[in-house]
Amino acid sequence: PTTRYIDLDAIEVFAPPVPLGPGFYQETNSNITYTGSGWASVPAATASGGSFRYTVATGNSYTFSITGATRFALFTTPGLTGGTMEVCITPTPAGGTACPDPSNNRSNNAATTLWQQAQVFTGLDSGTVYTVVVTNVSNPTTRYIDLDAIQIIDSAGTLTPGFYQDTDLNLVYTGAWTKDGAAGASAGAATVTTTNNDEMRFTFTGTGFTIFTFNPINGAPMEVCYKINGEPDTAFLCPTSTTNPNPVPTNASPARTNVGYAIYGLKSATYVVRVRHTGTTGSQALYLDSVAVLGSPSTTLTAGTYQNTDAAFVYSPSALWQTTTSPSYSGGSITSSSSRGATAQFRFTGNSLILYQYVGPTTSSSVLICRVLEGSVTNPPPQCASISQLSGVNGFNSPIAIYGFGSGTHEVIMENRNHGGFMNIDRITVN
Repeated sequence: PTTRYIDLDAIEVFAPPVPLGPGFYQETNSNITYTGSGWASVPAATASGGSFRYTVATGNSYTFSITGATRFALFTTPGLTGGTMEVCITPTPAGGTACPDPSNNRSNNAATTLWQQAQVFTGLDSGTVYTVVVTNVSNPTTRYIDLDAIQIIDSAGTLTPGFYQDTDLNLVYTGAWTKDGAAGASAGAATVTTTNNDEMRFTFTGTGFTIFTFNPINGAPMEVCYKINGEPDTAFLCPTSTTNPNPVPTNASPARTNVGYAIYGLKSATYVVRVRHTGTTGSQALYLDSVAVLGSPSTTLTAGTYQNTDAAFVYSPSALWQTTTSPSYSGGSITSSSSRGATAQFRFTGNSLILYQYVGPTTSSSVLICRVLEGSVTNPPPQCASISQLSGVNGFNSPIAIYGFGSGTHEVIMENRNHGGFMNIDRITVN
C-alpha cells in the first residue's frame, strides 16, 4: 500500500581489491573476496596465522588478484571430508588450461588432517595481472574447501636461518616432482620424485644446512652439494665422509621420517644447494620433507653452568626438539631430539666443557660434538668427537668432560647421528 516507506540511513563505498604482489598473506587479508554464505573462520594454533577459513557449500568461492609474480601457492588444510576446489587463473598461465577444465581441479582430501599444505601454481608472467577464482566444486556437496594462506613470489629468494617445509616456494624443483602423503612426515607430506637426476635447489645465507627426508624401503640415493652463490655449477662441492656418504642412501625398513643430513661449519656467506636423485628411475623414490638453515649463536657463554633451556643454546630445527620435565633432571628438564640431523649450537669462552646428560635405553648411541673452525668456504671439517648416551640403565646428570679447545672463544655444534635415539642436553658447565 502507498502508506509503506523506504529509507536511506547511510552509504558505504568499498575500495576495489588491490592485486597482491610478492609476499605471504593470511586468509583474512582484505584483498581476498569471499563469495557465498557459509564461510566460517576456525581458530587453530597449527594453522598459519592461527586460523583458516572454510566452506562446505558447493559453488562458494574466493577471489584475489596477483601482480609481479611468476608463481604462487595456496595453503590449505586437507582432511577426511575435504572436497575438490577448482582453481581458475585468468589470463591462462603458460602451460595451463582455461576453465572449465578438470585439470584445474585440486583435491583437498586426506586420510587425516594436514596443516599448511601448499598447492603450487607456476608459469605466470611477472608483468601480467592475474585474477584467481577458487570454487568449491565438491560432490557430494557436504565436502569442504578452505584457505589458510597465500604465498606469492617473483623469483626464488634467499633463505635465512630457520625451518622450511618442502612446499616453500623458495625451494625450486626441476623434473617430475609430486606431492605425497607420508605418515609422520613434517606437516604430514613430502615432495617426491622417482626420476634420476631430478633436482631441487635453494639459496641460503648462513653457516650450514640440513636436508630432511622420508626414508621408505625403496628410497633413492641422494646427492647433496653446495657452492657460493654466483659461481658456475662446476664449483659445486659434494662432501663425502664415511659417516655421511654422498650420495646418501635414503632407503630403510621400516620407513623412517624426519631423517636429516647436515653440512655445517661453513664460512658465513650466501650459498646455493643442489639436492639430486641419483638412483634408478621408476623403482627408487627420493622424498624431500623439509630444510633447516643454520646460523651462528648470538650469545657467548663464559665460565659457569647453564641449563638446557638457556637462550644461548640454538636447537635446530626447533620443531624436532622437545623439552621434557622431571625432578630427576638438573633444573627440572632436559631438551632432546630423536631425529638424525637435529643439531644444537652454542658458543663459549674457555678451554673445556662438561656436558651433563641423561643416559638410558632409548637415548642416542651416536652424538657428534664438533668444534667449528671458521675459515674459507672449503673449511677443514669440524673437529669432532663421537659419544654415546645409550645405556642399559637410567642415569641422570651423567657428566662427560670435553678438553683440548685451548684458550679463547669457540663455537660448538652437536649433531644426532642415531635416528630414533634421543640426543639430549641437561646442562653444560664452561671452564
